[in-house]
Amino acid sequence: MRLFGRPLELLILDVDGVILQVESFVAQNMKAVARKLGLPLDRIDEHFLNIKFGREPAQGSLRAGIKYLWPFLSEEDINKFFFLSREERWGNPWPAIPGSIETINWFRRQNVTLAICTANDRLTLDNQFLAAGVDLAWFAAFSVLESEYRKPHPRALDGIFELTGFSRNHAIYVGDWQADIDVARGAGVRFFGTLSGGMPREFFARQGVPEDHIIDRLSDLMLLVLNHNWLF
Repeated sequence: MRLFGRPLELLILDVDGVILQVESFVAQNMKAVARKLGLPLDRIDEHFLNIKFGREPAQGSLRAGIKYLWPFLSEEDINKFFFLSREERWGNPWPAIPGSIETINWFRRQNVTLAICTANDRLTLDNQFLAAGVDLAWFAAFSVLESEYRKPHPRALDGIFELTGFSRNHAIYVGDWQADIDVARGAGVRFFGTLSGGMPREFFARQGVPEDHIIDRLSDLMLLVLNHNWLF
C-alpha cells in the first residue's frame, strides 16, 4: 500500500477524537469533576471554543489543561482532579466514532501494522477499548502515559519504532489535536489531521497541515487509498 507516493506500512493512531468520540465528552467529564470539587465551570466551554479559533493554546495533556483552567490549584489538587476524571470516564466510557473500528480492521486486512499513541494511561485505555469493542491485540505497539516518553514529548513514538522496526518514512500518524501534530513532527512522521475530534479545518491549516492531509474522520483515510488506487 502507498499513500501520496510513499509506502504505508505503519499506521499510528491517537485514541480520543480518532477512534473514540471526544467532542463534548471531555468537557462533560471536566464539568462533572469540577462540580465534585467545587470548582468554577464557566471557563470550560469558553476554553475549548477559544482553542478552535486560535484564541487560546491547546494543552498537551489533561493535567496541563487542569492547571491552565484552574491555575490556583496545587499539585495535590491537580492529581485529585486527574484521578477523579479517570474514574468518571471509567463509569461513562466514550463510544467509538462511526466507521473507526471498521477502518482499523480494513487496514489490518491490508497487512498494515497499527500502533497507538495516547495520553491516556494503560488502565483507562483498556477500559475504554473494552467498552467500545476495540481489541488491544489489533495493535502492535503502544505509547501511553506510563511510557518513558509520553505525548506530547517529541520522542513519544521512539518505542513504537524500536518495537516494530519500520522506517519513519513508511509511517503516518493520525491525530486530532495540537499535541498530535507536535509528536508527529518531533518524530519526523507524516501527519494527517482528523476533524472528528472537534477542531475545525482552519485549526490544522494554521499549523501548516496540507489540505489533502486533513480528513473528516478516520474512515476517510481508507477512502483516500481506495479512490487513488494505492492498493499495491
